[in-house]
Amino acid sequence: MISEGEAEVLAACSDRSMRRPESPIRVIDIVAMGEQQRYIVLRSRQRPCPFLGNEGECVVYEHRPVACRTHLNLDDDDLLCRTVPSYPASVPYADATHIYRYSLLIQRNEIVADIRDFFEAEQPTP
Repeated sequence: MISEGEAEVLAACSDRSMRRPESPIRVIDIVAMGEQQRYIVLRSRQRPCPFLGNEGECVVYEHRPVACRTHLNLDDDDLLCRTVPSYPASVPYADATHIYRYSLLIQRNEIVADIRDFFEAEQPTP
Protein backbone atom coordinates (compact mmCIF):
# COMPACT_ATOMS: atom_id res chain seq x y z
CA MET A 1 0.00 0.00 0.00
CA ILE A 2 1.27 3.46 -0.89
CA SER A 3 -0.18 6.90 -0.38
CA GLU A 4 -1.40 9.10 -3.19
CA GLY A 5 1.49 11.48 -2.45
CA GLU A 6 3.99 8.65 -2.86
CA ALA A 7 2.32 7.66 -6.13
CA GLU A 8 2.70 11.24 -7.36
CA VAL A 9 6.44 11.10 -6.57
CA LEU A 10 6.78 7.79 -8.43
CA ALA A 11 4.90 9.17 -11.43
CA ALA A 12 7.15 12.23 -11.57
CA CYS A 13 10.44 10.35 -11.19
CA SER A 14 9.51 7.59 -13.62
CA ASP A 15 7.55 9.53 -16.26
CA ARG A 16 4.79 6.92 -15.84
CA SER A 17 1.10 7.81 -15.90
CA MET A 18 -0.64 7.54 -12.56
CA ARG A 19 -4.30 6.63 -12.39
CA ARG A 20 -6.87 7.11 -9.64
CA PRO A 21 -7.42 3.79 -7.82
CA GLU A 22 -10.93 2.33 -8.03
CA SER A 23 -11.11 1.59 -4.29
CA PRO A 24 -8.80 3.90 -2.36
CA ILE A 25 -8.92 3.82 1.43
CA ARG A 26 -8.34 6.75 3.74
CA VAL A 27 -5.54 6.17 6.23
CA ILE A 28 -7.80 7.19 9.09
CA ASP A 29 -10.20 4.37 8.12
CA ILE A 30 -7.37 1.82 8.16
CA VAL A 31 -6.36 2.99 11.63
CA ALA A 32 -9.96 2.42 12.83
CA MET A 33 -10.11 -1.16 11.48
CA GLY A 34 -9.67 -4.26 13.59
CA GLU A 35 -6.45 -6.25 13.16
CA GLN A 36 -8.06 -9.01 11.03
CA GLN A 37 -9.82 -6.56 8.70
CA ARG A 38 -6.61 -4.49 8.41
CA TYR A 39 -4.67 -7.64 7.43
CA ILE A 40 -7.20 -8.43 4.68
CA VAL A 41 -7.04 -4.88 3.29
CA LEU A 42 -3.26 -4.51 3.49
CA ARG A 43 -2.17 -8.00 2.47
CA SER A 44 0.18 -8.39 -0.44
CA ARG A 45 -1.04 -9.32 -3.90
CA GLN A 46 0.63 -11.94 -6.02
CA ARG A 47 1.20 -9.71 -9.05
CA PRO A 48 4.69 -8.24 -9.25
CA CYS A 49 5.32 -4.59 -8.54
CA PRO A 50 4.96 -2.45 -11.69
CA PHE A 51 8.38 -0.89 -10.97
CA LEU A 52 10.40 -4.09 -11.21
CA GLY A 53 12.89 -3.98 -14.07
CA ASN A 54 13.80 -6.81 -16.43
CA GLU A 55 16.38 -8.19 -14.00
CA GLY A 56 14.06 -7.90 -10.99
CA GLU A 57 15.62 -4.66 -9.76
CA CYS A 58 13.60 -1.72 -8.48
CA VAL A 59 13.71 1.01 -11.12
CA VAL A 60 12.59 3.72 -8.66
CA TYR A 61 14.75 2.59 -5.74
CA GLU A 62 15.89 6.08 -4.74
CA HIS A 63 12.26 7.25 -4.67
CA ARG A 64 10.65 4.07 -3.28
CA PRO A 65 7.67 4.43 -0.92
CA VAL A 66 7.82 3.95 2.85
CA ALA A 67 6.29 0.45 2.62
CA CYS A 68 9.25 -0.62 0.49
CA ARG A 69 11.78 1.16 2.70
CA THR A 70 10.51 -0.72 5.74
CA HIS A 71 10.54 -4.13 4.06
CA LEU A 72 13.96 -5.16 5.28
CA ASN A 73 15.75 -8.22 3.99
CA LEU A 74 19.44 -8.74 4.63
CA ASP A 75 19.68 -12.06 2.83
CA ASP A 76 21.51 -12.68 -0.44
CA ASP A 77 18.47 -14.06 -2.25
CA ASP A 78 14.73 -13.37 -2.37
CA LEU A 79 13.68 -16.47 -0.40
CA LEU A 80 12.33 -14.44 2.53
CA CYS A 81 10.45 -12.09 0.18
CA ARG A 82 8.45 -14.85 -1.46
CA THR A 83 4.84 -15.03 -0.41
CA VAL A 84 2.50 -17.94 0.06
CA PRO A 85 -1.14 -17.17 -0.80
CA SER A 86 -3.32 -16.68 2.30
CA TYR A 87 -0.35 -16.98 4.66
CA PRO A 88 1.06 -13.95 6.50
CA ALA A 89 4.82 -13.79 6.03
CA SER A 90 7.35 -12.24 8.33
CA VAL A 91 10.99 -11.38 7.86
CA PRO A 92 12.94 -12.75 10.82
CA TYR A 93 15.83 -10.29 10.67
CA ALA A 94 14.09 -7.04 11.52
CA ASP A 95 10.63 -5.65 12.02
CA ALA A 96 10.14 -2.10 10.77
CA THR A 97 6.35 -2.23 10.53
CA HIS A 98 6.05 0.31 13.33
CA ILE A 99 7.93 2.82 11.15
CA TYR A 100 5.44 2.20 8.35
CA ARG A 101 2.51 2.63 10.74
CA TYR A 102 3.90 5.92 12.07
CA SER A 103 4.33 7.18 8.52
CA LEU A 104 0.65 6.44 7.89
CA LEU A 105 -0.43 8.23 11.05
CA ILE A 106 1.14 11.49 9.90
CA GLN A 107 -0.83 11.15 6.65
CA ARG A 108 -4.21 10.58 8.35
CA ASN A 109 -6.31 12.24 5.64
CA GLU A 110 -4.34 10.80 2.73
CA ILE A 111 -5.75 7.98 0.61
CA VAL A 112 -3.80 4.77 0.12
CA ALA A 113 -4.09 1.92 -2.33
CA ASP A 114 -1.97 -0.88 -3.65
CA ILE A 115 0.86 0.38 -5.88
CA ARG A 116 -0.59 -1.75 -8.69
CA ASP A 117 -3.86 0.21 -8.41
CA PHE A 118 -2.01 3.46 -9.13
CA PHE A 119 0.19 2.10 -11.96
CA GLU A 120 -0.22 -0.49 -14.67
CA ALA A 121 2.57 -2.93 -15.30
CA GLU A 122 4.88 -1.92 -18.14
CA GLN A 123 4.39 -4.03 -21.21
CA PRO A 124 7.65 -5.66 -22.32
CA THR A 125 8.96 -4.42 -25.63
CA PRO A 126 9.17 -7.18 -28.28
